[in-house]
Amino acid sequence: MLVSIIIPTYQRPTTLTRAINSVLQQTYSDVEVIVVDDNNPESAARRETEQVMAAYEKEPKVRYLQHPHNMNGSAARNTGAAAARGELIGFLDDDDEFMPPKIASMVTRMQELPTDYALCYSRYIVDHYGKKQYTFDESREGDLYFESLCRTFHPQPGSNLLIKKTAFDAIGGFDVSFERSQDLELLTRLLQRYKIAYDSTPGLLVHAHNVSFPKRLEALDFYTKKFQPFVAALPNEKQIAFRKEIAKEKLHWLLRNHDYGNALKLVFSPELGLMAAIKLVVSVIYIHFTHKRQ
Repeated sequence: MLVSIIIPTYQRPTTLTRAINSVLQQTYSDVEVIVVDDNNPESAARRETEQVMAAYEKEPKVRYLQHPHNMNGSAARNTGAAAARGELIGFLDDDDEFMPPKIASMVTRMQELPTDYALCYSRYIVDHYGKKQYTFDESREGDLYFESLCRTFHPQPGSNLLIKKTAFDAIGGFDVSFERSQDLELLTRLLQRYKIAYDSTPGLLVHAHNVSFPKRLEALDFYTKKFQPFVAALPNEKQIAFRKEIAKEKLHWLLRNHDYGNALKLVFSPELGLMAAIKLVVSVIYIHFTHKRQ
């Protein structure tokens, strides 16, 4: 069974080789790698990416596609998926890497599943800026649409999913209006129709990088607005639960951004509730001082 792995790349030529090689070095041999270059043609990043890709010109498992101009990550992923020949597809960010048994283990897992399971994720590790590694214990599987909609399900979907191509095509791929959180957006629409499985074999190493807190807040607001029709279709009690979870995430990023005025307003909002706010404030303080000591 051919597995297609799409690697969108933008302004990261220095980590691209590591990502590509992590796919080529899989214990599962029936793979193809599709690198989609989303750099602008006249940019230094495009020239440097071309130099990286020149090393793979004679590698039959690697294909290199170039966008005519920067179109964003969602579009790059869709370009790669459209070119994919595999029955299963996956996506790998250009600064992350697969562990050698990932694809073989996940293919085996998916072959064991009923037909209503269309995607799978593996156990993963996050490298925190080269200082410390954290193994995440997310292991839920099955019908997790509501949890994904609320952004409380964390399978690291940007680099960790293996998806039946028929399912990806059925939902129309990535929504190109999303410049951030496009992986969460795709996951939620997939889980509206299909179930997800978990593979306990460690398969992904995520290399953390900084994203500004204001951009995280903007992405959260955009996500909430785009998914409002989905939320409106829920029973009233689930709509309330959704708003609470979004408020908790928003408070988290307001505190990390030191925006204490808006954070205080949110603490006393009806969506959140005082006890939930207090627990979250304590959690953010703990995270801050833990990372400061590292």
